[in-house]
Amino acid sequence: MLAKRVCRRSQSPASPAENLHCFTVACQPRGQKNRPSSAGSRSFRMSAIIRRRSSIGAPVTDQRGLGKQSTIMPARSSSANATDGRLPPMNTRIATGGEVERNRQRGFTLIELMITVAIIGILAAIAYPSYQQYVIRGKRSAAQSQMMDIASRQQQYLLANRAYASKTQLQAGGYALPSDVSSNYSYDITLGTGSMPTYTITFDSTGAQVSDGDLTLNSEGVKTPSGKW
Repeated sequence: MLAKRVCRRSQSPASPAENLHCFTVACQPRGQKNRPSSAGSRSFRMSAIIRRRSSIGAPVTDQRGLGKQSTIMPARSSSANATDGRLPPMNTRIATGGEVERNRQRGFTLIELMITVAIIGILAAIAYPSYQQYVIRGKRSAAQSQMMDIASRQQQYLLANRAYASKTQLQAGGYALPSDVSSNYSYDITLGTGSMPTYTITFDSTGAQVSDGDLTLNSEGVKTPSGKW
C-alpha cells in the first residue's frame, strides 16, 4: 500500500476566501487486484482522518506559491440551527406530540430572597407609621363625635332644668360611652361655680391613644387642642 497527499480547493458561500483541504489517502500500485483492505490500509485511512481533523481551523498556505492563506473551517451539522449553525439549547426536550417544552425553573436564589425581604422591609417602614396615624385619627374622630353629643344633651338639660347636668345626672338619663370610645378614652364633666351655668367636657386618652393627647370642649364651644379638631 502507498500513501498519497491530496489537496483540494473549495470556496464556501459564507466566506469568499478560497479554502485549501489537504489530506493523506492510501492507494494501491497499478496491476494489483482489488481486495479487502488490510490493517495497514485501515491505519493509513485513520491517519488521514486524524490529520484532516487536526488541520481544521489552522491556516494553510497556497501550494501554487501565491502567498495566500486560507483557513479550513469545520462543516456545519445538518441538525444545526439554520440561522446561526448552533444546536438547540440543552434545556429543551421533545414532548409527546412533537412539541418543544422548556424545563421550568423552580425555587428562588438567595439573592432574590434577600431583595424581596429588603423591599418588604422598606415598604413596612414607610407604610406602618402612616397606618398607625390613620388609626389614631379615626379613634379621635369617634371621641369628638361623642363630645358633641354630650354638648347637645347639655343644652336640652339646660332648657328643662335651667342648669347643666353633671356626669352622674347624664348617666342617670341613660347616656353611656360606646365601647369603641370607652376603650380609648375616659370622660368627665366639670360644672362652673359662677352665676352663669357653664360646663367643660374632658376626654382623657388611654392605652395606645395616649400619644394623641386629651380633648376638651366647654359650654362656649371652645375646643382644645385646636389643631386636632
